Amino acid sequence: MIVAAMQPYFFPYIGYFQLIHAVDAFIFLDDVQYIQRGWVNRNRIRYRDRWIWLTHAVESADRDLAIIDRQYVKSGVNSTARLMGKIEENYRNSSNFDQCSDLIRPLIESGERNVCQYNCQHVSALCNEFGIETKILKSSEIKRKGELRGQERIIDLCKTLGASTYINPIGGLSLYQTSEFDEAGLKLNFLRSTYPLTDLSPEPSYLSIIDTLMMDSIENVRLSLNSYEIIHSQR
Repeated sequence: MIVAAMQPYFFPYIGYFQLIHAVDAFIFLDDVQYIQRGWVNRNRIRYRDRWIWLTHAVESADRDLAIIDRQYVKSGVNSTARLMGKIEENYRNSSNFDQCSDLIRPLIESGERNVCQYNCQHVSALCNEFGIETKILKSSEIKRKGELRGQERIIDLCKTLGASTYINPIGGLSLYQTSEFDEAGLKLNFLRSTYPLTDLSPEPSYLSIIDTLMMDSIENVRLSLNSYEIIHSQR
């Protein structure tokens, strides 16, 4: 069995969905610490010739409170209606606006305020739309061995599920040591997306799946799920 695990991101980039598609079981790391200014409550969208943040504000709480216990704000400048308005303003002239907005609107305006549930719901819904059939789990629902963190927690999750291989996005290359996975009887691989970067200021980068759908199409996203390469860890 091949496994991957990620925090539940807010409308993540296409590589996140490629990762889910590449494995047999995908784990939402929902019981880990929420990181300010990370990817759990925001992502990048297009604005003219540059990218900007699309941010869904999270209620203030103790910094140690896990993602599963976090809540999005009820209303205000970052309410879901205003988020959708921002998307429409920036993409109304895109070639796939009608198709994409019909798909995205009910996900943005779902009414769910729990951060974990909101993110897991829209990621899972998009997986269904893309034809991804990977089994999706939550780390909070998997029995753990003590208070493990980092790669020790990942290894424990893999062993609990009976995995043989763990795949992580290439951006996390420095987080894991091959020797530790070898010792646990696991292969460690990394996924690098080969889908084209978006050439916007200040530098080419990947934007939210919202941008990909607006500028490309649902059909092409499905076809691009295999546009990646697997790097075998040598560390």
